[in-house]
Amino acid sequence: EVEMGAEDPGALDSWLSERLGRRGFAADLAPNGYRLIGGRSLPTDSGVGAQYMYESGDGKRLTVFIGRAASARGVKSRFLQEGDLGMIYWIEANLSYAVVGHLDRDDLVRVTQQVHRSLAAGPTPTAPRAAPPERHPEAPSAPPSADPPPPAHDADPTKPS
Repeated sequence: EVEMGAEDPGALDSWLSERLGRRGFAADLAPNGYRLIGGRSLPTDSGVGAQYMYESGDGKRLTVFIGRAASARGVKSRFLQEGDLGMIYWIEANLSYAVVGHLDRDDLVRVTQQVHRSLAAGPTPTAPRAAPPERHPEAPSAPPSADPPPPAHDADPTKPS
C-alpha cells in the first residue's frame, strides 16, 4: 500500500526527499513496462528510507528503495532470492539502493540496470518535478558504457544467500 500516490511525481519526490534528508526521485522504469504508482517512507537502521512502488500492465509490482548507507564504503551489487521474490542491492555515494520484486534473476537485472541508468541521468524532464537538479549528486555514477554489465555476484546468483 502506498502512502502517497504518483498523481504528482514532483510532490512525491519532494515529500520523500524531505523524509530522506537528500534529494531523491523516482527512476523511470517505463522502458521495462512499469509505471510509478506511489511511494512511502520506511524506517531503517540509518534513518528514514524512500520506497518507490511500480506496477506493470499485467499487475506485477516491484519496489525501488533508497536510504542512507550505514557505511560510506561502496558495495558491489548483490543478488538474493527467496522463493520467487528477488532482490538486487548495492551501496554507492553514501546511499543504499535495493530493487525488489517477484521477478526472475534476468528480469530483475534488466530492471536494476534501468534504475541505474535512470538515476544517473536525473529526473525525467517530461513529468512535473520540484526544482530538478542538473544531475542527481547522490545517484550512482554513470557506467562507462550505454548498458552497464550485469551486477557482480559473490556466489551463484541462482542460490539464496
